[in-house]
Amino acid sequence: MEYEITEIRVEGETVLVVLSSKNDSFGVSVPLDEFERLSETELDAFLKSKAEERVQFLEKLKKQQEADKKKAKAFMHLKGRKIKVRR
Repeated sequence: MEYEITEIRVEGETVLVVLSSKNDSFGVSVPLDEFERLSETELDAFLKSKAEERVQFLEKLKKQQEADKKKAKAFMHLKGRKIKVRR
């Protein structure tokens, strides 16, 4: 997956770098003083590591959603069941 820097905003003492791909977008906050002292290659390496973390997170999330779907199938027979309440 390839991410592109689509936005950089300075918010007080923090720099927000927004990375976007075809299917995903997320922001990375970096303290302003750290952002200023990082060289271009250090910044690239830092952002690459954050993008890799994001990809791992998305893979884990997808697996969890698939597992949840399988669990939900066990209860689908309950859908549409009517519950009567007497007064």
